[in-house]
Amino acid sequence: MFYIPKFSATFTIIFLVIISCFSTNSAFSDTLKVQHLDASWDGKTIPKNGVCLRRGGEGFSPEIGISMIPEKTRSIRLMFTDLDFGKEGGHGGIETKINGESEITVPSFRDNLPNGFKGIKKHHCKKCREIGGSHYYNGPCSPQKKHTYEVFVYALDNNGKTLAKGSLVLGKY
Repeated sequence: MFYIPKFSATFTIIFLVIISCFSTNSAFSDTLKVQHLDASWDGKTIPKNGVCLRRGGEGFSPEIGISMIPEKTRSIRLMFTDLDFGKEGGHGGIETKINGESEITVPSFRDNLPNGFKGIKKHHCKKCREIGGSHYYNGPCSPQKKHTYEVFVYALDNNGKTLAKGSLVLGKY
């Protein structure tokens, strides 16, 4: 004969909650697919047209494809970042509203944001903004040319809650 202990109701509830945490999707279980749509952006080296104006480049952003967007997404946020300097979005941040699209294309831009996009964070380099280009995107610009640049992408619901996220390495400069 086996002894089966009786557990308190509180213990049972806690046990079930813990088990459910492992068996259900978390807020970030969905991952966006983020990819380069221009072959000159290979994720390894920043092409000349993508380097900032201050360093002799053309300052264009990469053309980016975003797919696997959750159905309840109402906006897509992109935060351009130098991983070796500053905070997320230090090279600018933009956002666009969507309504049920499962994939979108973010066109390359420099001076003006693409149609339907708004700037949400200016890049940190005031001198770069004075030279020209968008205030909400600045191409890779490090004088050391050893920095890694990445864009972090978020799918947000009506309340700004992250439904899915993804990222894309732009390359080193």
